[in-house]
Amino acid sequence: MIRPDYLLTGASEIATLARGPVPRVGPAAAELGIVRRGAIALQGGRIVALGSEGAVVARIRRPPTDRVFDLDGSVVVPAFVDAHTHALFAGSREGELPSKILGATYLDIARAGGGIFRTVRSTRRANADRLIRETSDRLLRAARGGSRTVEVKTGYALTHSGELRLLRLLPAIAHRTGLHIVPTYLGAHAVPPEAKGRRRDYVNEIVRRSIPGVADQ
Repeated sequence: MIRPDYLLTGASEIATLARGPVPRVGPAAAELGIVRRGAIALQGGRIVALGSEGAVVARIRRPPTDRVFDLDGSVVVPAFVDAHTHALFAGSREGELPSKILGATYLDIARAGGGIFRTVRSTRRANADRLIRETSDRLLRAARGGSRTVEVKTGYALTHSGELRLLRLLPAIAHRTGLHIVPTYLGAHAVPPEAKGRRRDYVNEIVRRSIPGVADQ
């Protein structure tokens, strides 16, 4: 008999995604493997039993009352995978919103010193503690919305050492948030101002130095 740490009961529906193709595409995306009036038993942070409430209760030794939670008719679904984010940076560009509302283009804002290079300047100046704190706060907001796996790009340092520094911060951010973070190196996000007119040199540095450096890290 299973001895779970926790028991979740009273779910009106549980989307298990069982008995279907992976990944689900086309019509198969509607096949959610629904269990109605379900329960979930957890042990060591893993699901050890899932099914109709009667079937699950019959397979387990019920944990203490303070470890049994009534979901009160909630629907349970797998956590979201956020496959594209630019969460790792310092500062904010929300002050540019009024200009955008009034019709300014991305290039207009960039020429005025805003846009991506405003974020690059802030990120380069920020110490590790600030970057970890601000990025963690953003990702925790995503977690409250249901995301548990998040892809996170670099791309706001735009130097060899700066981009590698951003990658090295991600394990600390994952530890702080409890999220599964999938890192992406984005050194070619833009050509930095100091490389203006030397695009080829910048790309060559990425190819010959930075990408091997990422592979070694």
